[in-house]
Amino acid sequence: MTDIRIDLSPVVNRIEELGNMMDRQMSQVHASVGQVQSEVVTTQAELLQLRQRFEEYVTYAERTANVQRAETKLSGLKDDLEREFGHHSVVRRTSIGILQAFDVGNVSNRTVSQVSEELMIQTPRYWLAPAIVALAAWSRGDEEMTKVSLAEAFRRDTRKTALFFALVLRRQARLDASVRWLRQYLLGMDPMLLTREFVVVLECINLGAFGPQGEALAAEKLSEWNEQLRRDPEIVDKQVEAWRAFIGTQCQRLDDDQFPVLRRTSPQWPTLQYLLEMASALPVTIEWFEAVRDRIDHRSAAAHDVLDSILENLVTEFDQDELPLRRKILYNESVIDENGDLDRAQSRADALQSALDENTDVVSLQTNAAIQPDVAGVGAGTQRAAISVSRDEAVAGVGRFTFGYRSQVLPAIGINLSPTHSGYATTFNFPGWQARSDTPEHHAIADLTNTWKTALAAERERLRFKPSTMTVPIIIAAVATIVLFLINPIAGIVGLLGGGGIVAFLWTQRQKKADAALAALDAAETQAIEESIRLYRAAIAEYIDLGEEYRALDSQEAELLQLLRTWAPASTTAVTA
Repeated sequence: MTDIRIDLSPVVNRIEELGNMMDRQMSQVHASVGQVQSEVVTTQAELLQLRQRFEEYVTYAERTANVQRAETKLSGLKDDLEREFGHHSVVRRTSIGILQAFDVGNVSNRTVSQVSEELMIQTPRYWLAPAIVALAAWSRGDEEMTKVSLAEAFRRDTRKTALFFALVLRRQARLDASVRWLRQYLLGMDPMLLTREFVVVLECINLGAFGPQGEALAAEKLSEWNEQLRRDPEIVDKQVEAWRAFIGTQCQRLDDDQFPVLRRTSPQWPTLQYLLEMASALPVTIEWFEAVRDRIDHRSAAAHDVLDSILENLVTEFDQDELPLRRKILYNESVIDENGDLDRAQSRADALQSALDENTDVVSLQTNAAIQPDVAGVGAGTQRAAISVSRDEAVAGVGRFTFGYRSQVLPAIGINLSPTHSGYATTFNFPGWQARSDTPEHHAIADLTNTWKTALAAERERLRFKPSTMTVPIIIAAVATIVLFLINPIAGIVGLLGGGGIVAFLWTQRQKKADAALAALDAAETQAIEESIRLYRAAIAEYIDLGEEYRALDSQEAELLQLLRTWAPASTTAVTA
């Protein structure tokens, strides 16, 4: 038999070339896969940051729009107030102007009468207009006109008219007549249904504006009413609640960039934010009381100046027809003060609206004067006196306020890493992980690591080289070898060698590919675990910082209570003649 020699070197060389080429391509593929995976993780992290920033922007834009709308409404409401009731201001200025003209004596009775009668015609239904006509008629000795005008002023507003003339007569040093008018005013008052202008009486008591006899009369009646009404638990509780609500308006807002990781990872974040913001009210309230305590009343102590100021306040601040507009003004001012947060603005407005109630009890009126002196219409001295009277309720209000938020304190919080807490978590379908803040760190980290390994186990199994994947190439090589053996034994040997080489080559390449993929997965696993641990530790660190800040704020309750318990009792500021 003739020897048949087959040169297999070209086949072997070609197989080697194909192997080298596949090695290079596999390396390029692995590098590209690693780069794409890194870019995917980076992109997902950037998307999470972008989402957070977008949500913060939406909140900021909404609040900015709320402020702009409130400013627009506020301007319109003030215009409406001026348009509907601006004519009242002319009457108010005229009433003080007439009294000052009487002092100087440089305006004739005829001029005063003419001006007052014109105002009577121009301002129907307004109580002050006939009161001014009566004042003018009294100055010229026209008893009949005085009686008619007084009757009309009484018909329009009995209480304000009586108080107005008590102050006018005190200003004119007609003390006995002033006391009679004051007694008339007080006799018509129900301590459960006082109208808002009664704060003028508080102001007069504090400033000594009624004179010794009038002050004694008013102070005695006020003390009697206070003692009577403070026996009612509901009224006392109402004052405690008013102080609690007022302290709540002093809460500060956390900036959106504070405690960013804790915001993302703790389901209890709303409670934590609530606790810190509530506790922040304590130092602010301390500053508020200290400012009230130290404020100096720069108003003149001269009797005419004091009485003119009180009269101006009486005729300016307490017209019930204006109250609906003033309430709307107060709400929109609250929206602006709270930087567009409508919930906080509503709470603030609700806490302050009581000072605009048409009728209230004498105890609540004093509380309103203490909390909202500008809205109530009193000076610094009267505010301090009102705080002194309301001191016990203020102390109880502090206790109720702190108890309210302390009851929400949590022994521990949850730290949740969501399936999208990082780019790696999103890429590898991380199932999520939870732990408590009181779990020892090494236990939590071990559990987090195990969660990641479990999450990647399926991916690791998918990437692992499996010999079963070579079944088809081996079968193909075997069948080809058998066919070649049937044709020619030598060809069969060549086929066996060639097929075996190809199978071995494919086995090796697939093994390398699987090993490289597993190595890349190991590296990604390490980075993913490190990123999750970093977030966990950052959340715990922020929780510790928040707790320290909360305790520092909360501890200031003792200083606030001491300030209130040592509040100086009310004292009267005497006016000079």
